[in-house]
Amino acid sequence: MQTILIIVSGGVAEVVEKTVPRGMSVEIIDFDNLQDLSGPFTPKFSRLALKYIEREDKHLGDRLKSLGKTADHFVPN
Repeated sequence: MQTILIIVSGGVAEVVEKTVPRGMSVEIIDFDNLQDLSGPFTPKFSRLALKYIEREDKHLGDRLKSLGKTADHFVPN
């Protein structure tokens, strides 16, 4: 079994990069901090992460849609 380490300190999550296998990406979805999308910061997520957010939190999914941040309107970085 392979383990990917994610450290959370002071409410901030960080991936320990050297534990991530080559060719694999890790995204952290912080639902607590996503509740306030009123500031200038707009998070960027993959299509998979956006679909997960839309499915798991309808209110937040609707807010992201209003900002043009949806899996259906996904624009890769």
